[in-house]
Amino acid sequence: MRGLILDTFGGRTMSAVQLADELGRPLGTIAYHVRALLRAGVVQHGCPSDGATSTSEENALAATALGHVVRETRQAHGWSQEDLGARAGFHWSYVSSIERGRRNVGLSTLLRLATALEIPAADLAGRAERALRVSKEPRHE
Repeated sequence: MRGLILDTFGGRTMSAVQLADELGRPLGTIAYHVRALLRAGVVQHGCPSDGATSTSEENALAATALGHVVRETRQAHGWSQEDLGARAGFHWSYVSSIERGRRNVGLSTLLRLATALEIPAADLAGRAERALRVSKEPRHE
């Protein structure tokens, strides 16, 4: 886990150790969430120079699935986008763009959203993964 490089909100790149320090969380907690997010396909392992990318269509589907889960969870709390943005430290328009699937969020953004939504990041990622699977299923008419 020490060598894992993560793209984070704001275009910065950092290791899991740096992310743990920045968020004030134990490295073990970060490692747990990173593994869950990697399994769900919400974030990718590697660094920007390793050439590991997924197709833009896959990214768009994943972003849309995560956005749907964020919106559904926010609405279940009875919060506006502005409320969630304030809780997570984001502008409401950024929350809106996430919910519409216009943003591929980094790990620190995902962790901040999960904290603000009062659910574990692994649950948020798991729900997004299930939503993504459903969106990929063939439709029978």
